[in-house]
Amino acid sequence: MRIQTIQMLTNAGGFASSLFVPILLRKEMGADDYTVGVIVSLFGAATFMSQYMFGRAADNRGKRLFLLAGLVISALAVAMQALAQTAAQMAVARFLVGLASGIYPPALLAYTYISKQEMGKSVSYGSLGWGVGTFVAGVIAAYWAVFLASGVMFFLAFLIALGLPPIKDEKLHNVPLFPKAIIKRNLPIYSSLLIRHAGASAIWATLPIYISQMGASNLDIGIIYACNALTQFVVMYNLDRMASGKAYLVGLVLSAFTFVAYGLVERTNNYWYFVVPQMMIAFSWSFMYVGALRFVAERNAEVATSTGHIGAVIALAGIFGPLIGGFVSGWAKNYTTMMFLSAGITVVAIGIFMMQKRNGNPAPS
Repeated sequence: MRIQTIQMLTNAGGFASSLFVPILLRKEMGADDYTVGVIVSLFGAATFMSQYMFGRAADNRGKRLFLLAGLVISALAVAMQALAQTAAQMAVARFLVGLASGIYPPALLAYTYISKQEMGKSVSYGSLGWGVGTFVAGVIAAYWAVFLASGVMFFLAFLIALGLPPIKDEKLHNVPLFPKAIIKRNLPIYSSLLIRHAGASAIWATLPIYISQMGASNLDIGIIYACNALTQFVVMYNLDRMASGKAYLVGLVLSAFTFVAYGLVERTNNYWYFVVPQMMIAFSWSFMYVGALRFVAERNAEVATSTGHIGAVIALAGIFGPLIGGFVSGWAKNYTTMMFLSAGITVVAIGIFMMQKRNGNPAPS
């Protein structure tokens, strides 16, 4: 249970410290929607660079080193967000958190797969941690206290990781800086995930602000997000028996319908209806994420690199998505236009995935 507990604590700490950053920037630091989008994008840029580089490093030099280093550095970086007093300072803090929190995930996922643990069950505890973290963030009213509590969670994960046994007969690789063969082998997943998640990230960048403007308190927002996370825990836990490719495609299709559902909530004038699309997105993301992780892990000896690229793709989408979301929200003077646009973007992702499969790229079966 050590790996599962690490997954739970790191996700609890990561999401607790991220959830209310847009609201903090908007209400307390005076940032506009576009500035919020830029700062969220900085976090995505840092995470992209970190996961790309340290996934490769973990395959070349050993998983345990980067797992432990990433956890202790993340504990410090997350807690230091409590010192930020302006939007500029928060931008720097989020960039540093992105760099730190991208070090350990590829090593942790590779450790999970190499130690013969079921991927879906393992990452499901990350979703459980997300649910716990967002709920705790809603209960703790002070932003600085949330950041400090998040740092403590990462440090506890580090202490637990110290007890993980070394990987038996670990095989090191010589992965190049630009691993063309690995990228080509997994291109159907990477390309479609990038497009879909750019649309999703455009929504997530301003969704807490939108829900808040409908009258929700921080606790209400925490509960709404916890519904997503706890549903993910149940769904992911039971996905290991489904073929990875089928799971991924089901998740893509469900995502398109879910983004439309987000846009329709405005008509109800009741923010509690967000629970419905939150549970829908939990199903779609569970199928996509577990399917994608299992697909690349099953087909690549360089597990840390290939799963690290998934994290890097998600982070890359987290760069462009918030910029698009902030721009569209400011231009349209509402938050729902981006939700319907994201549904259209996801349909494009489905088409690209199917086209690559038809053209003979090694898409999952």
